[in-house]
Amino acid sequence: VDKLLQPKHFIWFSQEIMVKRASQEPNYHSLYLQFVEALDRPDLLKCILRETLVSISRLLNAESTVNSSSDRNNLKNLGAWLGGMTLARDQPILRENVSFKDLLCEGYNSSRLNLAIPFVCKVLEQTTRSTVFHPPSPWLMSIMGVLAELYATANLKLILTFEVEVLCKALSLDVKDIPATSIVGRQPARGSVDALASEFGKATIGGEAGMGTALASHGAADGGLAGAVQMPAITGADITVDILSVLSQHASFHAAESLFSQQPMLKKMFYILTERIIRKIIPVHVARSIYVAVSCTRDTIQKDFCGEPNEEHVHRAAQVMARGLAGALAVSLCREQLKNKLFLTMCDFLNGQALPEQSVNMIAVGLVADNLDLACAIAEKEAIERASLQIDTVLSESYMSRKRTRERTGQPFYDLARYSRLVYPGDFPELLKVRLNGLQAGHLRIYEDFTQIPHFFSQIGSGAQGLEAGVGGDDIVGSASVGADGGVKFSTAQCFERFAGIIEDLDKTVSTAAAEVTLSQLPSQHEACLYARDILVLAVRSASPDDTAMDFAQALVNYLYRSETRLGIDLYVLLLARMCEMSGRVAKEVTSWLAFADDERKFNVAATLALIGEGLVSTDDEDGQVARLIEANRPGAVDFAVRLLRRVLAGGTVVSARAFGKTVQGLAKLAQSGQASAQVTRVVEDLKAAEDMQAGDGPAGQSAEGDSAREAVETLAMKESTQEVVSSAHANRQDTASRQQETASYQHILLNWARVYDHPAAGEAELATLVRQLLQQIPLHETRVEAAFFRACVEAALAFYDQSGGRGGFQVADALVKLVVFVTRLGGRDGQARLQTVRMFLSSVTLVIVDIHETRPEAFSAYQRPFFRLLSGILGEAHAAFRAEEPWCGEQTLHAIVALLGESLRLLDPGLVPGFSFVWLMLASHRFFLPRLVETHAGWPLAAELLERQLRFLEPF
Repeated sequence: VDKLLQPKHFIWFSQEIMVKRASQEPNYHSLYLQFVEALDRPDLLKCILRETLVSISRLLNAESTVNSSSDRNNLKNLGAWLGGMTLARDQPILRENVSFKDLLCEGYNSSRLNLAIPFVCKVLEQTTRSTVFHPPSPWLMSIMGVLAELYATANLKLILTFEVEVLCKALSLDVKDIPATSIVGRQPARGSVDALASEFGKATIGGEAGMGTALASHGAADGGLAGAVQMPAITGADITVDILSVLSQHASFHAAESLFSQQPMLKKMFYILTERIIRKIIPVHVARSIYVAVSCTRDTIQKDFCGEPNEEHVHRAAQVMARGLAGALAVSLCREQLKNKLFLTMCDFLNGQALPEQSVNMIAVGLVADNLDLACAIAEKEAIERASLQIDTVLSESYMSRKRTRERTGQPFYDLARYSRLVYPGDFPELLKVRLNGLQAGHLRIYEDFTQIPHFFSQIGSGAQGLEAGVGGDDIVGSASVGADGGVKFSTAQCFERFAGIIEDLDKTVSTAAAEVTLSQLPSQHEACLYARDILVLAVRSASPDDTAMDFAQALVNYLYRSETRLGIDLYVLLLARMCEMSGRVAKEVTSWLAFADDERKFNVAATLALIGEGLVSTDDEDGQVARLIEANRPGAVDFAVRLLRRVLAGGTVVSARAFGKTVQGLAKLAQSGQASAQVTRVVEDLKAAEDMQAGDGPAGQSAEGDSAREAVETLAMKESTQEVVSSAHANRQDTASRQQETASYQHILLNWARVYDHPAAGEAELATLVRQLLQQIPLHETRVEAAFFRACVEAALAFYDQSGGRGGFQVADALVKLVVFVTRLGGRDGQARLQTVRMFLSSVTLVIVDIHETRPEAFSAYQRPFFRLLSGILGEAHAAFRAEEPWCGEQTLHAIVALLGESLRLLDPGLVPGFSFVWLMLASHRFFLPRLVETHAGWPLAAELLERQLRFLEPF
């Protein structure tokens, strides 16, 4: 291990090997420490200590740790691991990393002693192996005094008193003999857990001072540019929001509407109880969120803006960051506690009204659900307003220093002292380093992203005694949280949390439905339909629709392949299709996985047919994938193919057996080899019999089973064009008349394709299906056919431009470019075949340009715009495909397409085709062409030659 372990592996080794194992395997702590000591890597030990502190902080701050026994056990184990790494080896735990007394005080004030006491006890137990920190060490005894005070006065649960007693026994102390302190509850918690989180940067690796240490150690040398951040002391009486007024205007009572209408006094009691709970719970969480937000904002702003002379930019960034962090932290910290306290209080209140117990629980749950976000909005608003004021106070000297320097000297202010102390790792990107010319737009966008944190301001109107003051106008934090329709926007995490509950209820509903019940048979108000609508509304309400739709789609795929009822499959496929409609990125990922992922869960006949019916999977892709798996002798694939074809033969599906030609061929080969089962042999025989019965009936699949979009595509294209191509392209190619007929057929195909391409109902799937059918009918792999096809299409695009009178008639030209892209993407399996299509298209355009320039020079100038549209269009489509990371157009393919266009421009030398010189220059200097051409050394000779040809052409002038 010592030979293989390099410094670049330290963080991974610390996280994955040491910290994770230490949190789950306390019996092996001594073995792990011996292993680390045997490696004798001081830097590795520092890295492990740092990652241990990170994991401890995450568990201490997570709300889930309070209710999760496994997380609490992990925290205790990490405490023992931390003590073993430090105290047991006579190494101190610095107060700036963990302040145990402050941690216990904060745990007492925030009702989190069930986390703080076991953790502290496990750390201190390791002092039994120390020669420095054992009793009567003053440091140890001061912490024991706090534990003794909690033991005596905090009314601890039995398990917590047991933890203290076990520690005292290990230290040979009697808890009754330890002098108790009197600091618990006397002073506000200082946020030691948050201090731990903010001080991680002070842990160093390799002996180099971290950025956080540099800033902290030189804070006094900054000339007082930033004041100290103090934990605000907030009580319930200090809340500035008029809570009763907000509740009276915005509280909802859907669950208790009839009860409150019959007894109006109960509504007033609800207001009073809710206000009391809010004033009791939110102050400590608001103070904590303000402290964390302002501390982080101060340190980050001072570092990032030390080279920014404009105080307005500094002020705006500080406000955006502090307000965004404070509001989000306040909501996340107090939400669960508010929810639990509100529910218990409402239950006690309603039990006193002599209501049935079932009704009490139902009404209490409804009241909490209706008003929890409103309570969170009050906490959020309080935190944001106070953080806004405090960050201005903390950074006031920083603002004034910039202003004074500019007014007195006329020179911009730069914090050179702080800038000179910034230390970066050796491989730190130059783009991310702080510069003295201020932050660039890309850096400032990071601060603007704080405005995307969803808020609850839309629930509190301006009537709540100025509650909306400061949230209107140019307040980007408040406005970002409300959609155009005034609805609340939720974060991705919030959406998925709600989605998880809804989808569980939906799954329970559909799993109890009869096996053959379909979605079309359900009434619109059925429970399953309502759950599905809730999911769609939740996706629309997301502040980040793409990410939310992606998360929902992944979960829906899992539920789809788990469902055993037809109703469940129909609903999950429908919801999955709607997620794909919401986001192109989701559609790309989902369709790609459904078509090509090697996952045996996909051997689900009902789900596969439903996906094909909804257009999420094409029959061609499914047919090819199943055929490949059969060829690879996958037993599951053979069984799936048999069941799929049996289901298709039974009728009532959206596809026919003819759509699975490759699968049928694969099964037939398997049957001929003599290795097939009896089921495979029978299904092959049944397919032959069905084919014989349908002989002479004509092509299938043109029935009313397809939806209107697919009918529009097939009617416009296949019926009008394909048969003409078959009859003209392959019949008589010897005489001129047949070639003219062939050209007319090709042009007719292009015009029909243009109509389909412009049709609003035609999507990517329909267009791809049409191109596949076109490739089956026209042998574009033959050079002569491909050249004739593209030349006829280019001439058709020019003719259409003529007919439009030159007034923007580019529809056919744009459709032709798109057709080339589809043929390139679908027509060849390797890069060379794809490039052949682009090469043939560019050659056809070049030939037409030269032909018209020589034969009709007087008309050539009228065609320069469509020529430019064709050539720049293929360049733009290739660049867009590369940016979208489409598989067919990687970096190598893009460079090859650019080189092909360069070859065409070399043939269209301005000295030989002077009428094309202006378009030539526009293409040669195109932003997608020249920069990409000179990216690699291979393109430099061609770029130099093009430049030389242009200069020679301009020489006479």
